[in-house]
Amino acid sequence: METEHAINYKNILSFQAQPQIILNKKNVNTTLLRFQKLVFKADFGYVEFTVGRENILWGVSSIGGLLFSDNAPPMDMIKLSTTGQKKLPWFLKRAGTYQFASFIANMGDNYFRSNAKLAAYRFDYQPTEK
Repeated sequence: METEHAINYKNILSFQAQPQIILNKKNVNTTLLRFQKLVFKADFGYVEFTVGRENILWGVSSIGGLLFSDNAPPMDMIKLSTTGQKKLPWFLKRAGTYQFASFIANMGDNYFRSNAKLAAYRFDYQPTEK
């Protein structure tokens, strides 16, 4: 069984949870509770700070890309990103918009190197407006 919950406070703070309960049919006494998503976000106007467990879906299309897909398990991470497309400062504001995101995540203990870390950075630049 899986549910999804969210609490928002004035579009500044948000908490999202997606718990999953797994019942073992063979052994009735075995129950597993895990979180597919457990995220705390703080919006500081220009940047957004995220801490928790979440899926990362980065790519050239809306359904995935070269590095991360929608089929990967969620990762425990700390993420810092802009809150959307931003204009470049000062006289460069006519040069287009950009968006930046970076995170560092714990890959868990199910990999070759237990608790390996993953750091990723993304910079999107659009020279003309849509």
